[in-house]
Amino acid sequence: MTPTTDPDTTYIPISILPFVIETEEQYNKALSISESLFFKKSRTEAEEQAFDVWMVLIEMYENQTFTPGQNSTPVSVLKTLMEAKGVSQADLEKEGVGSSGVISEIVNGKRGISKQQAKRLAEIFI
Repeated sequence: MTPTTDPDTTYIPISILPFVIETEEQYNKALSISESLFFKKSRTEAEEQAFDVWMVLIEMYENQTFTPGQNSTPVSVLKTLMEAKGVSQADLEKEGVGSSGVISEIVNGKRGISKQQAKRLAEIFI
């Protein structure tokens, strides 16, 4: 008697076969594969399983690589937020964070962010 298998549930195409993500290049490939699986209208059971594994592998890589606060300082977080939101130092001045000189000193790491400034920044960026 020849064993039979359901090809729909056991066959995973090599192009979507999960692998351990160790580099940014592999991470980008994993994102691309998972995105294509996510938007596929009808996934096989094997593709569903592969998609689930990809999500776990991607999350593990992101948690290991992009841990918030690992190398962050208040200034680096501020600069990242400013860049992401397209906010300039002049915009922060207009929003009442401080004078242009104070903001420049904060952004250049020569002055800390006060509690009042932190609250104002939170209102701006959240």
